[in-house]
Amino acid sequence: MPEDYGHPHLEMTREEPTTKPRPRRFTLRRDAPEDPSAHGKRLGENLARVRRARMNYVAGYDERCLIKLSLNEFVPPEDLAKASADVEVVSQEGKNIVLAFATEEQLDAFEAKLAQLVDGSHVTYRTMIYALEGIDHWTERDRAGWALGRDGFPEAPRFSLDVELWPLSREEDAKRERGAFEEWVTAEGGKILDRVARPYLTLYRIRCDRDVAGRCLRHRDVRTVDLPPSAGLSLSLLATPMQSLRPIPPPPEGAPGVAVLDTGIVAGHPVLAPAVGDTQDFVSGGAEAEQRGHGTFVAGIALYDDIGACLDRRTFAPQLRLFSGRIFEAVNRNDPTLLEGLQEVVWKPGRAVEGLPL
Repeated sequence: MPEDYGHPHLEMTREEPTTKPRPRRFTLRRDAPEDPSAHGKRLGENLARVRRARMNYVAGYDERCLIKLSLNEFVPPEDLAKASADVEVVSQEGKNIVLAFATEEQLDAFEAKLAQLVDGSHVTYRTMIYALEGIDHWTERDRAGWALGRDGFPEAPRFSLDVELWPLSREEDAKRERGAFEEWVTAEGGKILDRVARPYLTLYRIRCDRDVAGRCLRHRDVRTVDLPPSAGLSLSLLATPMQSLRPIPPPPEGAPGVAVLDTGIVAGHPVLAPAVGDTQDFVSGGAEAEQRGHGTFVAGIALYDDIGACLDRRTFAPQLRLFSGRIFEAVNRNDPTLLEGLQEVVWKPGRAVEGLPL
């Protein structure tokens, strides 16, 4: 499959990439639990449960197990890896959850450390083990994104999903991970619609049936699964008559401006008009007159944020001046792509976007 899937992408990065190694040693000062033996026994039971649960999950690009380590305080991932028999930390989810890949031999070594703790023997890196609250696996609920958790899978026989893989630090491992996942999706009857591959970020949009979607939630190499972004308003709000809205004032004097570079806007739209400063058409060179693009919709979000809340209050009060530059043709079919509109729109590179008032 082509590396770029035939269409360009905006630069995207993870907001919180895997923590990089620190140049100096971190010293963790952690008091022993009241009963170290019971602490070690509980963690050992956690680990045994993780190994049993592994049988129900889809294997990843290699044979290692994915474990979720819950901490009662922050521990640098590189130090935690050493304490846990040199497992490979793949992601830190907030301050208290660390995900790591571990071989069977590493799990055996860690299990032996816990057994030593139970027996009262000397254990290396014992303060790290004291910092562990629990050991678990990355569950289907953990993988389900916000929209999927709220709405569940669509009722359609086949539908689109956005899938993020674990952010691996070594590029050769990331390539193996991507290749194995793409082969798996195709072999299962799914289809790769789009991909974004960046350091510490791999995103897919796939189309599949409910069975494959369910297995995505149990795939070792999958970090999150979610429904593609969507926007919608209830029918009652859509039917709101303009006459019921309070008069819309212009933005405050000296208000900052927001420029929307899209398919253009309907400048006379009663909700947008009080805030419109200027519009320019960089596609045809004439007066812009959007008929079926999504620029007006995007401009409304840029200007008011939560359109549904404004309609519910019957109040629109712009705090920004709105400027529009039409740089795309008015084509809206964007479902197959991760970044809306990038595959279907027609970009006019010969026309420089300049002179737009800000």
